[in-house]
Amino acid sequence: MIKLRKEKELLNVKLEGECLIYTVEEAYDKLKNSMSNPEITQIAIDTKGLESIDTSYLQLIISLCKSVKEQGLKLNIKPESEIFDEILGLYGISSLFS
Repeated sequence: MIKLRKEKELLNVKLEGECLIYTVEEAYDKLKNSMSNPEITQIAIDTKGLESIDTSYLQLIISLCKSVKEQGLKLNIKPESEIFDEILGLYGISSLFS
């Protein structure tokens, strides 16, 4: 599940519990709406409470990171979840998030 919280110009993106394909469309819509806010200048992604993640959510996070860079926003990723680290290693993309 994805939870979003806006604090002034910061958008906190918290991944927790199960992040699986059956909720990815809802997560995408939430992110899309939040990213359209011109006040947002910084994104923080927190994976601490993540229990499981599938490829669809990983693609969503990669797309978010790409959009953040294209828009010139600041990005802070806290890959504190063993599950998140594991999937990054599985796909050989750990360097994208370091």
